[in-house]
Formats: sequence, C-alpha cells, structure tokens
Amino acid sequence: METTETTITAAETRANRRSKAPVFVLGCPRSGTTWLYHMLLSAGNFVVYRAESQVFNLLEPRFGDLAIARNRKRMLEAWEHSSLFTKTGLEAGQVEEEVMAHCENAGDFLRIVMEAMARQQGMERWADCTPDHLLAMRRIKQTIPNALIIHIIRDGRDVSLSLERQHWIQPFPWDHGKELLTAALYWEWVVNKGRESGRAMGNDYREVRYEDLVASPRATLATLGQFIGQDLDYDRIERVGIGSVSRPNSSFGRDSRSGDFKPVARWRSGLSDRRLEDVEGLVGGTLASLGYELGEKASSSRVPAHLRRMRTLYQFHFNTKLKLKTETPLGQVFASRDLDFLGGCAEGSNLTPDPVREPARVLQIGNYPPPMCGWAIQLKLVTDELRRRGHTCEVLKINEGRQIKSSEYVDVQSGPDYVKKIWRYTLQGYRLNVHVNGMSKKGYWLAMAAALTGRMVNRPTLLTFHGGLSQDYFPRHDRSLAHLAFAGLFRMAGDIACDSAPIRDAILTYGIRPDKVVSIGTFSPQYLQFDRVALPEAVEDFLRRHPRVFLSYVSFRPEYRLDVLREGMRLYRQQDPGAGFVWLGFPGKEMPAAEKFVSEWSAEERESLLLLGNLTHDQFLTLLSRCFMYLRTPACDGVAASVLESLALGIPVVASENGRRPKGVVPYDDLSAADMVEKLRFVRAHYDQVKAGLQPDLYDDNVARMADWLAGDPMRDTSSQ
Repeated sequence: METTETTITAAETRANRRSKAPVFVLGCPRSGTTWLYHMLLSAGNFVVYRAESQVFNLLEPRFGDLAIARNRKRMLEAWEHSSLFTKTGLEAGQVEEEVMAHCENAGDFLRIVMEAMARQQGMERWADCTPDHLLAMRRIKQTIPNALIIHIIRDGRDVSLSLERQHWIQPFPWDHGKELLTAALYWEWVVNKGRESGRAMGNDYREVRYEDLVASPRATLATLGQFIGQDLDYDRIERVGIGSVSRPNSSFGRDSRSGDFKPVARWRSGLSDRRLEDVEGLVGGTLASLGYELGEKASSSRVPAHLRRMRTLYQFHFNTKLKLKTETPLGQVFASRDLDFLGGCAEGSNLTPDPVREPARVLQIGNYPPPMCGWAIQLKLVTDELRRRGHTCEVLKINEGRQIKSSEYVDVQSGPDYVKKIWRYTLQGYRLNVHVNGMSKKGYWLAMAAALTGRMVNRPTLLTFHGGLSQDYFPRHDRSLAHLAFAGLFRMAGDIACDSAPIRDAILTYGIRPDKVVSIGTFSPQYLQFDRVALPEAVEDFLRRHPRVFLSYVSFRPEYRLDVLREGMRLYRQQDPGAGFVWLGFPGKEMPAAEKFVSEWSAEERESLLLLGNLTHDQFLTLLSRCFMYLRTPACDGVAASVLESLALGIPVVASENGRRPKGVVPYDDLSAADMVEKLRFVRAHYDQVKAGLQPDLYDDNVARMADWLAGDPMRDTSSQ
C-alpha cells in the first residue's frame, strides 16, 4: 500500500519537474506572444533569448531528417550565419560537438542550444515564443515530451486590424482590397489549429486570453504561474521590464492625446460598420466560441454565400500550404528562403534586441551611387538604416553603372536580366520597392514590371514616386495615354510614398484611395553629414582663377535647359567678367555629348566653364560649400536635395520657378535667360542680406520615416529629434 509520505514525495517530484520544464508561448502573430514571453523572462529563472528560435517552422523543414549527419552539419553552418545564432550569445564551439553527437530532431537541437545558454547565464529553464510553432505543437511534444504550451488568444478583430496594417497576410489577386478579411480568416484558421492540437495535450496545454492579461495581469499571471510551476511575481516583472514589458510592441503606437497604451478593442474605433459586419460575418462563430461579444447584426444574420465561399477557399489554401511545407520536399523551398533572409541579419549585434516580429525583406529598385544624385543618396541612406535595424535590404541598381558587378548592389545586365532578378527576389520572399518619376518612359516600364510581379505573387509592390508637378508625363488630368498609364501603375502598386503633400494630392486625382498614399519628404539631416576632402587639382585651379563660382548640377537632357543656361552665363559675364561656372553631374554616357556641345563655344566661354562628371557626396558638398552661388535649372524636380543642401550650408540659391521652391530660394522663369541673369545680379548685389536670410530649417528624419514605411512599422514623429 502506498503511504502518505510516498504520495507527497511523488507530488513534489512532479512539481519539481514541472518547475524546470521548457515553456512555449504560442499564438497567432500580433496576439501578444512576445509580451507574455518577455513577462516570463522578466520573472527570472528563464534563459534570456530575445528572439524567436524558428526551429520547428524553419530549420527542420529546410534540412530534413536531422538524424542524418550531413543534414545536421548543413543546418549548423546555416544557423551559425543567421541572427538566430548571433542572438544566443554563444560561441559556435559551445554547441557544435553535442549537436553532431546527440541531435536527431528539431527538439534535440533546441534543447541543446537552450541548455548551453542556461549554463552560460546560470538559469534553470528556458522558453520559446515563435508564433508559427503553434502549427507544430504535436511535433514539439513528440520531441520535447515535458514541454508546457501556453496558447495566448486575442480578439480576432484586433489581430486582423494589426495584421492588415503590417501587410503580413496577402489576399489572392482577385481579392485585392480584402486584406482585412484575409487576415481574419488566417487568425481563425491558426487559432483553431492550435486549439485542436492543444486538446490532445491534457494538462500540458493552457489557453490564456490577451484581454485578461491586460485587464487583470496579477490574477492571470498567478494562474499561469501554477500551470508552469513558478511564481510569476507581477511587481518583479514590472521592475525588470525586459523588452515589450516596458516598451509595448504595437503597430498602433500609444494614444496621441493621453500617451496611454490601450491595446484592447481597437476594432471599435478602427473598423467601420461595414468592415466590422464583414469580419464578424466571416469569423463570428469562432469569436463567439471564444467568448467574444458580437454586434447585433452578426449574431442575428446569416453569413452571406460569398463570405462562406471565401472562408472555404482560404482554409483550403492555408491547409495545403502547411501540408506542402511540413510533409513534402517543398518545405525545403519555403524554409530555404526564410533562412536566407535571416542570414542577412547575422551582423546585427548592435540592433534593438527585441525581435517582436520577423524583420522585413526589401528589394529596392532605383538609382544607387555612383553617381551621387538625390535619388541615389536617399536610397543608400534608407538601405543603410534598414540594415542597421536588422532588416534585409538589397538594391537592384538601374541607373548608370548598373552592369558593373559589386557587392554593394545587385547588377542589371539587360531587360530580361532585370525581369529574372525581380522574380528571383520576389520568390525568395522579398517585397519590391520601385522608385519612379514622371519623366522617363523606360523608368515607367521598369516600375510597371515590378508592380505586375508583386501582384502575381500576392505581395503588392511598394512604389516610391519622385519629382514635382511639372513632369512630362505627370500629372495629366486628361484621357491621354500618359494619364491612363500612371493610373494603372498607381492601382497596380501596393502602398505609395511620394515627396510632398501636393504630389500626394495629385496622385489621389487618379482615383487612388487616400489611405494608400503617404507623403514622406526626401531630404533628411543625414544628407549634410560629410567630411571635407581635398578636391581634384583641376577644380582647385578653377576656384583660384575665378573669384565667384556658380555651381549647377545638370544633365544633358532637355529639362535641364542647357541652352538657356549657356545664354544666361554669357549675359551675366558681361557684368561680372570674373565669374566662373561649374557644370557637375554628367553620367559617363552623357559626357561626350556635353563635351561636344561645349567644344563649339568661343574660347572665352570655354575658359569660364569647368565641365565635370560625378563627384562623391563628400566632394560635392565640399565644392558646394566653397562656391559663391548654386544655380538650379530644371523645373520638374520639385524640391531638389541639392537646393536644400545649399541652403543648409548657407549658399544662396537661384532656381527655376516650379511653385515648390523652399523659403530663401530666389526663383526665375525657367525659359528666360534674361530673368535668370536679373536674379543672379540681384543676389550678388544683396549677397550679405540674402545669406543672412537663409535660416536653416530643422528637417525631419525622413530617412527613418521611409525605413518605417518600408518595414511596415508605425511611422514615427521625428520633427523634434
């Protein structure tokens, strides 16, 4: 007969085992998994690993049977070149030997890694919070029998709003505009999958409502503490405040008026009556079964047939994709692209260590230096910022030098090569971001090819639109081919970013939804960060010979009005013979035409002009800071970066009038050489007064805002930074 003492000892043994068992915090993305996981870490005794392990959903599908030594070796090599490894804080040798000797599956690998971290950190247990592991619960229990599963469930209406905002779940092409409904269907599918698996796990599975954790954190954590066999002291958790405990991860930010974090029932203000009715019509049954209150229409009306068909189709799609990934060799394809993506983050040790969601993958398509034009500078700065944050960002270079191979960008050898590469990156999971303006037919077709590709894979291409309101093909308010072409491009693209509010207003006249277009200025304080460098001797000699030098950034294209510029220079030198002019910025392919154009001038004209190709950004700003004035000729550019750089450096600017020149610029009629000369004379005559009026603006950090937009993050207010 079993004694009371024996019974007590057995119960203590079970409790002790439970208090050291690994804990998996799982749930649909945007349901609070990271927040609850960081609460566990803040409670103490858990290994601090501020990342998602991705073992069951990524590593095992990619490398197959880990009982095979060559698969383990391949997995180790890939893992050690990814952010999954760098964020462990381990040295490779701390796990390699044991993995090669004793690892036969994903559970073994995760246990080996986490136990190595536990020894290093002096902790007794570990936890994991990869949301996609909710779909791998059976495999988790099969390979880690003592695992405890916490399934956090959040109101599907709030989750859908957040997923829609983050562009995580893309609808089929014919369901464009139904991103919210697609996200709701995904929430329903993944939550029900998790609950179905959890029912087979008995006392090792526990559900918790996100709303309960927000409203009653002490009571909810006390219940969870009993489940995992550890005291979850809320006061300690708040005091330690790891990650999102002290800095909530929200796609909506804090309330702009009160500063409060209000994450519950956002759908009440975020969904119109019609959108709410559609969401509840689709997933109302699941919401009700989980205890969430529905609106009167949802509880009393029959689900429309088109919504029933939509649910059936997407459930089939989600189930099929899961089956292909976990039960067929195609799983290696899905997981391979994800692992390649994570590999790009391996050097992110200086990044924000709160991996609240997977980093973004972006392929930027546009101008990249050299040469250092305004577009190229912005693209480079934004690319560097995305990489600094831990995102993966590659650049497909389409300007001059695109055929030169380089580790800094992806080269383009031809039109077919361009198409092949945008498809290759799209199939690897990258989101395309194509840069375009209304001045180039070729640029338009490159953008349209990218937009079509994005639509075909249900990942709409992001469009960055540059330029002003005086472009050859934009804006057009007639029924011209140009109008129809850009209307089609704007509709085909996903979200659109442009340089200013007037450009946004012009895009909206094409029938584009206001919520699809955002205005983000191009210029940013980073443009002014440069080192003064030595200039080429030819430049130094020209500066010595001319007491007043006028700099123009030009190109051998009609919009730069070189004939008008030449005539203006001739007329102005009649009053100021010591003046010299620098023409900077000609791409290599345009330089012969520019030289031929100048060779036909008189000797006096040629002596007054220095013709340059491209300089580096440091050289350009060094030269600009030593010039007397900046002369800007094209009217199609809107607000040019070089104009703003000049003003910030205290260099007076005379520029063609286009309705968007910033304060301090002296404008002239872009077709009138006489008016140009009159304005140059005015600035010279009132030079000190003009310079004194150049009060530098406090520019927003638009590089950060553009990076936010590309990564799908809430755009910050940078005006006070």
